[in-house]
Amino acid sequence: MRVERLPFTVYDVVGYFIPGFMLLIGVTHFIPAIEAAIDTHKKLLGDSFSGHAVEIAFVIVLSYALGHIVSLMADKTVELAVVKIIGYPSEYLLHESWPGSSGQVSALDKWSLCRLLS
Repeated sequence: MRVERLPFTVYDVVGYFIPGFMLLIGVTHFIPAIEAAIDTHKKLLGDSFSGHAVEIAFVIVLSYALGHIVSLMADKTVELAVVKIIGYPSEYLLHESWPGSSGQVSALDKWSLCRLLS
């Protein structure tokens, strides 16, 4: 019997699940209506194993989805901030001088920077 690799990587856990789980904990902690709904749901399910398994699966899927939303929002805000502060990469990588400097930039310096950034 052949065992297939899991489709999830460490990046999926660190980059999506953990931030989504932290957001989920924060939202449920600071919004009392959601916490009350969770308590009501727990009373309805009781102590059955299947109820806990469904609850855990729901939290995992919701955390992963929220992590994607957090990642998307962070990507957009960081990109906008960087573009506002230093401009587009094509503006400062392909010109003869760096932003804020009056000196010439050699091709070797540009190549070194490109190697560093890649």
